[in-house]
Amino acid sequence: MLAFLLTLLSGTLGWFDGLGRSDQTLYDAALNLMPHAPRPDVVIIGIDEQSLAQIGRWPWPRAVHAALLERLGAAHPRAVGLDLILAEPEQAAGDTALAQALKQAGNVVLPVLREGTGEQPHVSLPTPALAQSAAALGHIHLEIDADGIARSAFLREGLGAPASPQAAGWPHFALALRDLGGAAQGGLPGERRSTPPGAGWARDYWMHIPFAGPPGTFAHYSYVDVLKGTVPAAQFAGKYVLVGATAVGMGDDFPTPVSGRSRPMPGIEISANLLDALLEGRAIVRAGAFANALLSVVPVLLLMLCLLLFSPRRGLLAVGALIALTLGLAFVLLRAGGVWFAPSAALAGLVLAYPLWSWRRLEATLRYLGAEFLRLDAEPRVLPDDPRAAALPGTDLLERRILAVEAAAYRLRAARRFASGTLESLPDATVVADRDGSVLIANRAAAALFQAQSPEQLRGQAIGSLVASFAPKAESGRPLEWTQLREMATAAPTEAGAPPSLELVSRDGRELLSRCAGYTDVSGATAGWIVSLVDISPLREAERSRDEVLSFLSHDMRSPQSSILALLELHELDPDDNPKEEVHQRIAQYAHRTLELSEQFLQLARAETKEYELETVDLGVIAEEALEEAWAAAEQKHITLTLRFDGEPVPVKADPALLRRALINLLTNAVKYSPDDTTTIIQVEARAGWAVCSVTDQGYGMSEDNLQNLFKRFRRFSRPGQPKAQGAGLGMAFVKTVAERLGGRILVESMPEVGTTFTLQLPQAD
Repeated sequence: MLAFLLTLLSGTLGWFDGLGRSDQTLYDAALNLMPHAPRPDVVIIGIDEQSLAQIGRWPWPRAVHAALLERLGAAHPRAVGLDLILAEPEQAAGDTALAQALKQAGNVVLPVLREGTGEQPHVSLPTPALAQSAAALGHIHLEIDADGIARSAFLREGLGAPASPQAAGWPHFALALRDLGGAAQGGLPGERRSTPPGAGWARDYWMHIPFAGPPGTFAHYSYVDVLKGTVPAAQFAGKYVLVGATAVGMGDDFPTPVSGRSRPMPGIEISANLLDALLEGRAIVRAGAFANALLSVVPVLLLMLCLLLFSPRRGLLAVGALIALTLGLAFVLLRAGGVWFAPSAALAGLVLAYPLWSWRRLEATLRYLGAEFLRLDAEPRVLPDDPRAAALPGTDLLERRILAVEAAAYRLRAARRFASGTLESLPDATVVADRDGSVLIANRAAAALFQAQSPEQLRGQAIGSLVASFAPKAESGRPLEWTQLREMATAAPTEAGAPPSLELVSRDGRELLSRCAGYTDVSGATAGWIVSLVDISPLREAERSRDEVLSFLSHDMRSPQSSILALLELHELDPDDNPKEEVHQRIAQYAHRTLELSEQFLQLARAETKEYELETVDLGVIAEEALEEAWAAAEQKHITLTLRFDGEPVPVKADPALLRRALINLLTNAVKYSPDDTTTIIQVEARAGWAVCSVTDQGYGMSEDNLQNLFKRFRRFSRPGQPKAQGAGLGMAFVKTVAERLGGRILVESMPEVGTTFTLQLPQAD
C-alpha cells in the first residue's frame, strides 16, 4: 500500500511537471554546470554607460542609429538586430535617414513589443516607414517564470486574428536574425502550443534557452566605439550583430538561471544566447507529461524494492544512491539530449519513502514482538532469566521491547548453551538428525567414533551412510540400515520397560549398543531423530574376563584340589596300594600347582590395578636378576641362558618388581616351550630413545593363529609332537599389561620349528 501511494504521488506530481520552484532551482543549478563557448559570429553592440556619457541622454536621435547602420553595412554582416523601440515617429529627417539606412543594409531586424495583458494586448510596431524598410520584424518577449527569472521564450507569438498578416505570429527576434542570416533549418524546436484561430494572442514553439554562460560571455563592443570607428568595421564582417541597451537603469535586463537576481542579464544578451542556441541546435525542451511521470515513478519503485530486500542501513544507502542517480539522470538528459526532466517529484517520493517505510516496519516489528513475547511468557522456563533484564525497566515502549528482546535472547543463548553443553558432555556418541536423516548436531564422542576431525565435519552428512560401517551383531556382518534405527524409535519398550536397542559390531571389532528416539516440533509432529551409540566393548570384555575367571576358578583351580581329595580317599580305602610317601608327594605337586596358578593370577591382577611405584632402574641389571631366577628351570632342561649386555647402563622408569617379573615370565616361557639342550639369548641395548630387551629361544615356535591370541588371558598353545606345558595362560597377559602401563610395547616374531623372539621396548629415561 505504501509503495502504491508513493508511486501515485510521484507519478501525479511528475505528470503535472513536478514541484515548480524546486525543479526550477535544480534546472538553474544544472544549467550552470554545463556552460559552453559562444559562437564567435554572434556579437553585441551595447548601449552602455560610456556611450550614454559621450552621445547624450537617451533617447538618441534616429540619425545616430542610421549612422551606425551605415558603418556596419560597410562590413557586410550576416544580419543586424536593432533591439530598439521605434513605435513613435520622430522628425521627418530622422525617420527618413533611418529608413534609408535600413533599406540600404537590407538585413536589419526590428523588434515588435507587446504591451498590456489579457487576451487582446496592444502591439507596438515600428513606425510604418521603418517597418516597411526593415528586412524582418521579431518579437522580443521572454517567458518570466513565477520566481521572476527568464528561462524561456516562444519562438512565435502574435495576434491570432485570421485577417492579420501575422496570423501565424511573429518570429522571435533571434529566430528572425537566424533566418535572415541564411541559417534557417527545416523545423523549429520547442514545445508546441495549439491555439485556435481567433483566440487572441497565440504563442507556439516554447523553447528553454541553453545559456552559454553568465552575463558578458558574448563579445561586447561599445556603441560609441563602433560609431566613431574605434572598432574596425571589419570585426563585424559575416557576423550576427545585435544592437541593444546594456547600461544599468535602462530597464532592459532580467534575472536568468546563469545570472540570478544579483546580476541581471540585458535583454539583448538573452537574445544573443537564444540566437546562439538556434544556430547550434541546442534547444532545451521539457519532457512530456507521460515521460516525466514515468521517470518520476521508476526510482520510487526501485527504492521500495530495495527497502523490501535490504537491511535498514543498506536501504538508507539506496536512498542516497537513487537520489544521486535521479539528479544525474536529469543532468545527463539535459546535457546530452536537451530534454529537461523535472526530478523533484521523484525526489519527493524518495525522501518520503525511507521514513514512512521505517515507521511501518517499526510498527510491524513492535506489534510482532509484543505478540511473540506473550507467547514466550507462557512457555515454561527451564533456566532462570537474565538478572540484568529486571534491573533495566525502560522508559518508553521501544526501549521496553528492546529489553524484552535482550531477555529473550539471553534465554535463547542460555538454552542453546545448555542443550549443546549437555550434548557435548555426554560420554556416548550422540547425533541429532532431521526428519530426512541429515546430521544437524553431533558431539565430540560421535566425531571420534566416525573418525571425523570435529563434530562440524559431520553436519549435513546422511546418518545412514555413517552407520553403514556397523553391522547388527545378530545378522552375520550385514551392514546396518537407517530404517532399522528408525524402527527402534517407534518400537514398544521391552518387557523390563527399557527402550528398544540394537547391538552392533564395528569393522575394527568394537561392540556398540545403539538406540534411536524421535523428537517433535511445536506442533507435535516428528521433526527428527536422536541416535546414541554406546561403546560396550569394555563391558563385553569384562564379561568375557569374568567368564574366563569363573572357568579358571571352576576348572584350573578346582582340579588340583579335587585330585588331592581323591588321593586322600584312595589312601584311606587302601593304604597298601597308595603308600603314604607317594600320596604326600603327589599332594605336594598338586598344592604347588595350585599355588603357582594363584600366584600368576594375583600377579596379573596387581599389574592391572596397582599404582606403580616408579623409579629409575637399569634394564640390564633387571635382566641379570631375571636370568638368575630362571636359571634353575633352564638347568633342568640343559638350556643355556646367555645375556648379551655391554654393561653400559640402560635406564628406564619402572616398578622394579613388576618389570623383573615380566622378564622372568619371558625367560621361563622360553624355557618351557623349548626342547632340551638349546640356547636362549637375552639381549639388552639402547636403540633410538628406547630401552630394548629381547628374548630369543630355539623353541617350537607358533603359528599365525596362535600369535593373534598370544597375549589374551588363559590362552595356552601347543603343536603336534610338542610336550604339553603346564600353566594358567596368564604370563603373556602379565607382560603385555606391564609394558603398556610403563608406556612401552611388547613385540613378537615366531616361526614354527625355528624359535620365537619377544622384544620388550620401554621409553629410555634420563
